[in-house]
Amino acid sequence: MKNSAAIIIIAFAALLYSLNIREGQIGHVNDDAYYINAARWFAGVQSEQKQLSSRSLGFSLLLAPVARAAGESLLPFRLVSLFFALASLWLVWLIFRTMASPAVCFSVLLLVAFNHLNLIFSTMVMSEEAYLFFSLLALWVFVRRENKGFSYVWALLQALTLAALSYIRPEGFLLAFSVFAVLLIWRRYRDALYSVFFFILLILPLVTNSFGIGSSLNKYVNELLFPVFYAGLWTVIKTGFIYFLTEISAVAF
Repeated sequence: MKNSAAIIIIAFAALLYSLNIREGQIGHVNDDAYYINAARWFAGVQSEQKQLSSRSLGFSLLLAPVARAAGESLLPFRLVSLFFALASLWLVWLIFRTMASPAVCFSVLLLVAFNHLNLIFSTMVMSEEAYLFFSLLALWVFVRRENKGFSYVWALLQALTLAALSYIRPEGFLLAFSVFAVLLIWRRYRDALYSVFFFILLILPLVTNSFGIGSSLNKYVNELLFPVFYAGLWTVIKTGFIYFLTEISAVAF
């Protein structure tokens, strides 16, 4: 019964999200063009462009099979973001149903499903929904392994989800650091050691220019710190504070 109610909420969210497919904008600034062009290059249907080294490559890698099959149509790219948005809602339900009462679970699911940012980004060809999905997937793996003994499989799964985040956006490194730090605080040294080991192996192509288009650790650090360098630390803090106040108000009311 509880799963059925969650599915109904997610289905209603899918209906609202799908309304943006035809009418809503496809991206922000040039983000959508970058991701689509990079995906087409990975799929071998478009020649290499110098701009491909300017952003994170993970989301474009996920879009590559779609680029191979979609031709000139942009609709399949938007459906990928919609899939990640809806899959993220299901992960929210899976995570919170083991941690809180049904009332709290449904409240959280409703707040996330009908958050105005989800409504905006759910069908845009941008990395936000994919990053949200893999963030929640990393959290789900972390919660599942909390009360388990050491396992190579769970250590590898944790590293895979965190590496996927790091490929999609440089902020993934920060979440990876947080997970490893918590494992150390809990004195789960073996879990932490193997998770870090697998993580480093998985991100080596990301920081060693294995794709041959300028990817490097230095580029990712610069991308991560770009707001600070561009606008200044105080502006970033002030803007972030105002944003979260606005976001909390929007969710609450």
